[in-house]
Amino acid sequence: MRSRFVTHACLLLGLLFHFPQAQGQTFSLRSPNGNVGISIWRDANGLLYFSADHGGSGIVRASRLGLIVDAAGSVDDLGSQMASLASTATSAHSSTYAIRGAHSVARDNYRSFTLSGTRSGYHPYCAIEVRAYDDGIAFRYAIPLTVAKIYGEATEWALPHGARLWFQSDTENYEGRYIQNDIESVAAGTDICAPITAKLSGGGGYLLLSESNLRNYSGVTFKKSASDTATLKSAFLDDPAGWSAVRGDWSPWRVLVTANDLNGLVNTDLINNLADAPDPFLFPNGQAPAWAKPGRATWSWWLDGDPLIEREKAYVDAGSGLGFEYHLVDAGWESNWGGGGDNAWNQMADLVNYAAARGVSIWVWKSWWDVSNPANDYLDLRNFLQRLRSIGVKGTKIDYMSSESQGIVSFYRAAMKYGAVNQLMVNFHGAYKPTGEERTFPNQMSREALAGSEYYRDPGSINTALPLPEQAATYPFTRLVVGPGDFCPGYFGYNLNLLDGTTWSFQLGLLVALYSPIQNFTSSPEIFDAVFPSPSVQREVLKAIPTTWDETRILERSAIGECVALARRNGATWFLVILNGSSANPLNYGPLDLSFLGPGLYNVAIVRDGGVSTEFRTDYFDAISSKTLQLSPSLLKGGGLVAVFLPVDNSPPPAPAHPSPRIARVRVTRLISGTVIVKGTTSSVLPVVRVEYRIANQLKRWEAKGGRHWRIVLKNETHRWIHVHAVDSAFVSSSWKRILIAD
Repeated sequence: MRSRFVTHACLLLGLLFHFPQAQGQTFSLRSPNGNVGISIWRDANGLLYFSADHGGSGIVRASRLGLIVDAAGSVDDLGSQMASLASTATSAHSSTYAIRGAHSVARDNYRSFTLSGTRSGYHPYCAIEVRAYDDGIAFRYAIPLTVAKIYGEATEWALPHGARLWFQSDTENYEGRYIQNDIESVAAGTDICAPITAKLSGGGGYLLLSESNLRNYSGVTFKKSASDTATLKSAFLDDPAGWSAVRGDWSPWRVLVTANDLNGLVNTDLINNLADAPDPFLFPNGQAPAWAKPGRATWSWWLDGDPLIEREKAYVDAGSGLGFEYHLVDAGWESNWGGGGDNAWNQMADLVNYAAARGVSIWVWKSWWDVSNPANDYLDLRNFLQRLRSIGVKGTKIDYMSSESQGIVSFYRAAMKYGAVNQLMVNFHGAYKPTGEERTFPNQMSREALAGSEYYRDPGSINTALPLPEQAATYPFTRLVVGPGDFCPGYFGYNLNLLDGTTWSFQLGLLVALYSPIQNFTSSPEIFDAVFPSPSVQREVLKAIPTTWDETRILERSAIGECVALARRNGATWFLVILNGSSANPLNYGPLDLSFLGPGLYNVAIVRDGGVSTEFRTDYFDAISSKTLQLSPSLLKGGGLVAVFLPVDNSPPPAPAHPSPRIARVRVTRLISGTVIVKGTTSSVLPVVRVEYRIANQLKRWEAKGGRHWRIVLKNETHRWIHVHAVDSAFVSSSWKRILIAD
């Protein structure tokens, strides 16, 4: 089930691949750019092997292939007793498609062939489809019509010696702590969840090992071999007695991503490329159904526990004020609201209407236990989803699957399918890793499958063994490479235990660094009001951060578990984040390279660490270029920085319906010592005019005013001068005006 890339040049370098007595039937395939290769062969004993290379260096040593099945009442390894092999002609494929992730357009370019063969006696043999991409390899097994049951696979991955791994071993719900270790030091028999990220020794780049298009099958776990210190074997822990074969179908893809650097790793499309395209019947608009919209959500459970209807309305109000699209109602509503039953549903319908009047839509939590019966084609699930749609709910969070057995894998598919039928979005918790579902089912907006913020909420949980800065600085290069993760970031309160070694700026940076098309915030209405007052720079930055991206650049000094430095683009706006992955030491980042911005001028808002973890420092700059803005940030331990770069349109503006607003007249009135009122008028009347002011080169706040007249109250101000300007509704500012406010 594993394919290996091998070039003709590498075939001459036997030291790289160590073929076990290859009998002259070796089939090799190279990627479109020739940089990645895989070879498959049978040895003298009739066993199938594969190996792979990247840029002429071996990335997989000789490793077994084989599907283990029940054939005619006995266990049979379909990768054994091979008498001959044959291959179809090599074909090439090149296409693009819309996707969510590190970027908005995926490129699916590969070369492929399919191997088949004969075996001794009358044993069945399954074909193997093999693909070589410029950033990895993939293969899958065809399931013979004669096979009734699958027991597992003989597939191995003999990785290069000296590789350093990042992985977690919670095979139940994928919520374990990510650790790092040299592959030789991992104990034999250790169960390792996909995905696994590996850094090769000697500057050999990075690998990521996972699977794609998991359906009608059991999810794979990797088990450290007892016979080879750098080999991983395939295990299927949730179906130890095997599972029913879907005859004539294919296994999931076995995937190895290879990249020269972290930027290449994060920007891979391999997992989604190998997943099925959306069903045009369910998704006639492809990847962008009009009813499945990414966005941000308030969420009460993390701080408040079981939801109370009036409290949920307060969260809705807070989200509406911040421009959030959603509110999530979590566990407890069905049993607590109105005594449960229809009363609970009636109160939910009232909340949906209350939220809709404020521009907010509702997500609703559900335990999979209540809707998991596959009898009658998941009738309970379908009835629940239909009722959600009937009252106007937009999405459902389904919880507690905690397995990737074949039966639960089928439940996931049913939830996404019938969610789409009812035009509902889905978010899975207690979930296994993504395997490309967000391409096949664009209504799957996120899933947990990581140790999220709930582990920093409850005393006695494993949070003491989970340093949040380190874990958060690991996820972008491990778990989140294969799909979205609902970490639930965004705590901005004063409880240091809940911050767990991070700062407010770190929490803000998580919204950019941790990819999830639906972001569920952990802060309360009171926290939002206190920490993000209106007006303030930090409030505008919070409101501006989207949940999907058109482009991602990993910047220098990024290191797994140590530092995240990345820039993401949404439309024409760039968002920069730096996270210090250390809860013990500050980070002096050094000069930032802003060349990703390209030419032109930008208005820049920056939120960074203040003097303590529960404090922001903010800056705002007008019309700055990437060459003139000099940033050398120093971050607190567990600290962060977020910067927003909004391009300034330098093209000649069309003739305005009203004159461009400028400060026409200003009058300063002193009330008491240190308090002044600045009154003024602008030269135009527009639907919205912002009057901004800056003192000591710090943007203090802004006020939205309609019409010409405006007023600013300055309390306890000791500076002598204020600089004021007006901004029109398109945020194109006039020149500053310098005003004396104190003699």
